[in-house]
Amino acid sequence: MTIAYDIATAAIAATMVGNEFAVAAFVHPQLRKLAPETHAQASAPLASSLGRWMPFWYGAAFALILGAAFEHRSNPHSLGLLLASAVL
Repeated sequence: MTIAYDIATAAIAATMVGNEFAVAAFVHPQLRKLAPETHAQASAPLASSLGRWMPFWYGAAFALILGAAFEHRSNPHSLGLLLASAVL
């Protein structure tokens, strides 16, 4: 069960980080090239869609990381890294 839980935690956190990176590195720079009115029209649906799911996504990742820290509480090295990732 621990391995499956760790995989689920890593998958949720990694897809969230990948999404944040994609928006910052690829989407936003392209939107910035547009005229201000077009930029606002293009950004609104994207922000709405991401804004709807991000609170759940961040909450799920945080809860899963805290659960993984609880599971690995007997290993001080893993516990420290997991708690650091929860803080980040």
